[in-house]
Amino acid sequence: MIVDAHVHVFLSAADDPERTVDEIAPAGREAPVELLVRQMYQAGVDGAVLVPLGPEDEYVSRVAGSDRGRFANIASEAPGEDDPGRVAERLDVGGFLGLRKFGLPGDLANRPGWLGVLERLAADGKVLWLYPPAEHLPTVAAVAERIPELRIVLNHTGFTQAGIGHDDYGRPRIDSPVPQPHEAQVFALSRHPNVSVVLSGAYGFSHMEYPYPDVAEVVRRTADAFGPDRLMWGSDFPWIVDRPGYRACLELIDHHLPGLSPAERAAVLGDNIGGVLGWGER
Repeated sequence: MIVDAHVHVFLSAADDPERTVDEIAPAGREAPVELLVRQMYQAGVDGAVLVPLGPEDEYVSRVAGSDRGRFANIASEAPGEDDPGRVAERLDVGGFLGLRKFGLPGDLANRPGWLGVLERLAADGKVLWLYPPAEHLPTVAAVAERIPELRIVLNHTGFTQAGIGHDDYGRPRIDSPVPQPHEAQVFALSRHPNVSVVLSGAYGFSHMEYPYPDVAEVVRRTADAFGPDRLMWGSDFPWIVDRPGYRACLELIDHHLPGLSPAERAAVLGDNIGGVLGWGER
């Protein structure tokens, strides 16, 4: 069973006026689930975790709800959304298994508003899908320590946000050194058993052509730190459909982690995500 742990599906802004519009997802661009399903079928991928571009819920929740055997879904945070009860209701209504956040600003000693949201996620068995800036890593560690029952999934191979632009192919482009200077702080999070990593987004960080050998070195050190039982593969569809291609993203696991045993490879490519999300019997 192969499961893609991080994809985006969305309609054009004309068909979904609520959806996020930006440089990499202009109003006329779309990535409907039908395109994803074709790519999955051709590559032999069985399931996917759907993540909306922003706080819009309707399309992703409708798609996931139509086939819970194939799809799971993660919501994205809405600005200023710090009421635990309202967040919990939103996730339940949309069938979301977790919440994506782009940072954890503030000091736990001052009990920031989002802390109650994370405590509610943990109580409800939901997951924190996290893509923070580097300066928030100490807070991530503090949260992992304070709420050990909260499952935290670091997006994009544990790389942190460093300003998102776009390249000549309309893909996200992150202007950041590889490896990032705070890599040791990311690896230190591995001491918390509730933290795992999605291996995705290599194209957006790499300074080299496919198969991105500079990122491969980071992936190997990530695997050494977290172990294959806390790694998951994600394509970051749709940005990769044309370059390098969906199947090529799947094959990155074999390029970057050629030493995996068959059982470890199966875990990274699908078995681990079910346990992290509590999603069916995968």
